[in-house]
Amino acid sequence: MDQIMDRGVLRREMLHPLLRTWVYGKFAAGFYETAVRDAFLIVEDRVKTASGIKGEAGVRLMRAAFDPNGGAQTLTDMKLPMPERERMADLFAGAIATFRDPLSYKFLGNGGPAPVIEVLKFASQLLDYLP
Repeated sequence: MDQIMDRGVLRREMLHPLLRTWVYGKFAAGFYETAVRDAFLIVEDRVKTASGIKGEAGVRLMRAAFDPNGGAQTLTDMKLPMPERERMADLFAGAIATFRDPLSYKFLGNGGPAPVIEVLKFASQLLDYLP
């Protein structure tokens, strides 16, 4: 019963619009791993669409799209200092490497909703960075 009540802490409107239907529904039903995986698949898809890069996925896609030396124009702001451009590439590549692959779901711990809520909010934040 406590986990069901804990799930209520995350309201649909707290998530990026792209996560409010399918991903939130999976989370609310208790399918935490599916919700996390799908949230990061959506992040990956948005990066692929925004960058126009075809034939790459996962970390390779993130590194190409946010390449600090000339990634996708829509994603890499060449007016920013090099360290900031490098950190954005690191942020997206690290997020995809950590949270998209179900084999890396060690953070789910006992299966409770609290860490999942944080990760879904992180996916929402990443989506806010994208055009």
